Amino acid sequence: MASVNHLLTDANTTASPRTTAAFTPTASSLLMAFVFASATNTGVGTFSTSDGVAFVKAGTSAAAGGNAHALHCFVATSVANAVSQTATFDSVGDQSSGQVIFIFEVISADGTGSSAIVQTAKEDNQAGPAAPAPTFSSSANTNNVTVGSVGVEGANPAGVTEPTGWTEQGDAGYNSPVTGAEYVTRNSGFSGTTITWGSSTNIFCSMIVEVKAAAPPAGLSVAWLKA
Repeated sequence: MASVNHLLTDANTTASPRTTAAFTPTASSLLMAFVFASATNTGVGTFSTSDGVAFVKAGTSAAAGGNAHALHCFVATSVANAVSQTATFDSVGDQSSGQVIFIFEVISADGTGSSAIVQTAKEDNQAGPAAPAPTFSSSANTNNVTVGSVGVEGANPAGVTEPTGWTEQGDAGYNSPVTGAEYVTRNSGFSGTTITWGSSTNIFCSMIVEVKAAAPPAGLSVAWLKA
């Protein structure tokens, strides 16, 4: 079964590019990251590691505060090496004023880059008060990993209650401007479309991602419904 490990949280008011502290992933895992960046738009944003791993965006980035802030999800295009490394987020062309960066790994993902992503969904420019509730276009495969993030303007940290059945892996922020973000993960067991957080917030955006899990060992009877 695929699973998620949290590796690093970095909340800062350093204008991009921002390089994180070092972390060491598990060999052959799939590195991913959520980045909520303030004072920048959704069309820019790149992510890379000092180990030379390139990343692509999973789906289309979400916007908050009238397109004033951007929530990105990045996925590595090759598997990780178990070596100490840093990561760098850059919003070339529209430099962010700060960012909350969550780095995590998916163990036993099927594929890398876009091929590992089954589907994504997002909510843009939500005024609230409302509970984030992004909706996939089709039902998730119960065997796959699902991850999600909420970016909030005016809260540090984001402080939104995680969806029932998901684990909150990180909740952080900064005060200039007041900005918060959190992310949640679920290793398996979700077969619906809408992932609803447990409390309301104001001025937010959200994003959810379904990550394809590797097939079980031969001989196990598990229904793998998504190609």
